[in-house]
Amino acid sequence: MPLSKIQSESMNLSDNYAFTGNISGAGGLVKLLTQSGVSASSSYDIDSTYINSTYDDYYFILKGTLSATVNLYARFFTSGSVVTTDYGYCLARMDENAYYIDIDGATEMRLFGGTVTSTGGFIIEGLITNVNDTALPTGMTYKVLKLYDTVNVRGETGIAGQDGTKWGTTVNGIRFYGSSGNIAINNFNLFGVAK
Repeated sequence: MPLSKIQSESMNLSDNYAFTGNISGAGGLVKLLTQSGVSASSSYDIDSTYINSTYDDYYFILKGTLSATVNLYARFFTSGSVVTTDYGYCLARMDENAYYIDIDGATEMRLFGGTVTSTGGFIIEGLITNVNDTALPTGMTYKVLKLYDTVNVRGETGIAGQDGTKWGTTVNGIRFYGSSGNIAINNFNLFGVAK
């Protein structure tokens, strides 16, 4: 890089630069996975290929549709197996005064507080935190926007995570699924949060 591009304690941002080698301390998000047009199936899994010890926290955006008027749930993987016990969650619906809570040994994390019809779709933006810590539980915060029918939009915000005896286990995946029917993934993006 020519020295004329570097000015006193600054860089000319209207110019182009080519960096080589490792850049450290940048923080931010590292894109790990992008999928679109995934055919409908009973569940959608993100395994240890993407959620592993490389990052402690993961950010995702999921856009999908369900084949029936159902609720959407999630479960974590530990040691390559889906965990079916010891979750807690709390949801708040944005369109009415409704809350959905299970804080003592739920079998899943509920992502939709109300149903979404198959004529609409949904978008979930979430942050999975603390997947490698064995002293504290893995948790997830998320917000949902869904087309409830052909004209109504609803939203929820929620927190969920490991409960009880699952503290002390590392998480290496997540499964999304409906209470019945299939889930089709229109688009999914997963990012690792740089340390």
